[in-house]
Amino acid sequence: MSTFNPSRRRVLIVDDEWLMREMLADVLEETGFATSLASSATEALRLMRREPAIDLVVTDVEMPGVLNGVDLARVLIAQRPELGVLIVSGCRPRALPPGARFLAKPFVPAELLRTLNELALPRVSVAS
Repeated sequence: MSTFNPSRRRVLIVDDEWLMREMLADVLEETGFATSLASSATEALRLMRREPAIDLVVTDVEMPGVLNGVDLARVLIAQRPELGVLIVSGCRPRALPPGARFLAKPFVPAELLRTLNELALPRVSVAS
């Protein structure tokens, strides 16, 4: 059985709170992930166009601007269905976009890493 190697994974962290972005980046970088940071959905979409190598997105729900984190997840998954998207919040959204995962705040780093590792595994499509 092969072990997942996060050193080849790039994660976009989207949160309007500077401290949360930095804490998440520290945790992920300590375990070998490369990170990019955005403070809004609009900034995240711009960054995704400039950095197509992003494999995973961690987004908060509540953010300033027209799009919240759930809206961002819908847009990103529609554009790139293979993208792993993790939505984090103190309150579970009513509906998650297909393929997105949810992690309730507060969480411990091990939960975050486990969920991102699961999202990073290749998706298997079942032919009918």
